[in-house]
Formats: sequence, C-alpha cells, structure tokens
Amino acid sequence: MLKRLISMINRTADAAGKEKVVHSSQDLVSWATGCMLEGLPDNFHKAWVEVSRSGKEVEAHYRCIIVDGEVIEQFQAADDLYPIQCIEHLDDHLPKDKRNWKKCILEFNSESASLNYEH
Repeated sequence: MLKRLISMINRTADAAGKEKVVHSSQDLVSWATGCMLEGLPDNFHKAWVEVSRSGKEVEAHYRCIIVDGEVIEQFQAADDLYPIQCIEHLDDHLPKDKRNWKKCILEFNSESASLNYEH
C-alpha cells in the first residue's frame, strides 16, 4: 500500500513538472521589446528584430532607425537570445498550421508593437 502511494505521488509530481507554462502574447511581446529597448538610444524612431529560421537554425538581425527617414542601423539588444525565445514562445498563440513560419519581424516604437510572419 505504501509503495503504491509513493508511486502515485511520484507520477503526480512528474506530471506536474511537465506542464507547459503558456504566457500571454502581450507579455511575450512586452518582454522582448523591453529587452531590446535597453540597447537603443532614448530618441529612437523605430526598431525591429528579424528572426529567420530554417530547420533547427535560427538567425536574428536587430535594426533601428534613430530619426524618421534616416539610415537603418544595427543595434545590440541587452540579451541577444531573450527576444528570440519570446518570439518562438508566441507560436503557442498561433494556429497549428501557422507555426511553421520562416521569418518573423517584431517591429516597435515607444507607443506600439507589431508582428509579421512570412511562411
């Protein structure tokens, strides 16, 4: 009897540990842009990260425009990987047939953010 109780407790603990935490899409976008904001000057006009994936390979390019109409510049996010992880977790909010995107662009400014996917 004691062995069955211990076994049941272990199975319950294992199942609880495997539950996937799904954050809201608003939180994920907010966390990604917040991380990128730390690498931008206060007066930036627009910034974006372009994430491309092919199989298991993922590549990201961080770009910004400081003043409207000026040259596009590269910038360094506070943490290069964190925005990518947030974008990949956004897959949980997409329909299953839309999760196989090849490119995602998260564009933002001080007031709003938008996501665009290419399949």
